[in-house]
Amino acid sequence: MACRECHLAKVKCQNETIPCVRCKRLKLQCVRHISRQGKGRKRQRRPPAVQNSKTVDHLMTDLTGKSKLGPDHYGLNFMIRSWVWFAFSRRSFFLLSKLSTLANAYGISMDQIFCGENSFSKEETGEKREMHSLKGMILLPRSKHKVTGEAQMDLSTVPSELLKAVGMHHSNSRSCTQLYENRWILLRCTDKGNSSYYATAAFQRDIASWNSIKSTFEANEKEVKDLWLPPEENLKYAQALLQQISLHHSPKVPLVPTRGTKTKIKLLSSKVEEVECAVCLAIPSLDKCFFFIEYFLQNNSEVKKLKAETSLDLLASVVKPDPTDFFGSEDQSFWDSLVEAEWTPELEDLFNKIN
Repeated sequence: MACRECHLAKVKCQNETIPCVRCKRLKLQCVRHISRQGKGRKRQRRPPAVQNSKTVDHLMTDLTGKSKLGPDHYGLNFMIRSWVWFAFSRRSFFLLSKLSTLANAYGISMDQIFCGENSFSKEETGEKREMHSLKGMILLPRSKHKVTGEAQMDLSTVPSELLKAVGMHHSNSRSCTQLYENRWILLRCTDKGNSSYYATAAFQRDIASWNSIKSTFEANEKEVKDLWLPPEENLKYAQALLQQISLHHSPKVPLVPTRGTKTKIKLLSSKVEEVECAVCLAIPSLDKCFFFIEYFLQNNSEVKKLKAETSLDLLASVVKPDPTDFFGSEDQSFWDSLVEAEWTPELEDLFNKIN
């Protein structure tokens, strides 16, 4: 009999022992799956917010007519190409071996990645497809690589389509800045092995400061997300990112913010909170992407409690949030518009190839 996690992922469960091999490797809670076959269908109430939403898998089919990862998948080519940049900028043979294995598994050639000999024409992407800058990067010592900026990302460089998709565009009711600075939002831009970040005032105050984000990325001893994500939550983060990459079957697809599974985060106060998350990925070119993630406290009593416990004194360089609009909890329009994410066998296979 399969365990619950393997049953949900629709993969074979090697359950000679508890935990099974897969749950032990992914650090999941391994519990035997109890089949309801023959017991009738259990009626479940769905939250009103997602009654009319489609799953990511269905949405991919609507947009593309197929949902297969392969050598001509734009998002997959982007991911491998971005790993090439990071492997050389961070001097990582380990990452080189990972991307080589992944490219080989999906039939993606070196000419596709390095020379741009793929189906994504220059007219579609508006970019030079060859990795010209890689030549100088290979011979430049790591100590001379500038991997992140001295200041936060300028939001004017973020694609307007992404800002609109995640509710960070202009609002008629009050200033855009006043609205989104109250939310737990982190934006990351990766561009040819370099990264820049934008963290809202609320994110810096409660989850991770800009200085800690910058110093962690530069030190390259752990991932930035490890500042707030416990180790057992890394799988959910990877799933959310891979689901977004899978949506980019070709250049310039419509952006679709998705709802991830509930996760736990560590606050600067040392308190651990269970939150919902929303993610969205924009890939304007094969060398550049913008990744958005936002965390939500959906329990109203917990939101009010945190409001009472949290000081609203902020640094002069950031905007003071309006306590009546904390984390965007009073306005559910963005949350209600999210597509429900689905972890498919195809994505499970991709994840296994990476790991």
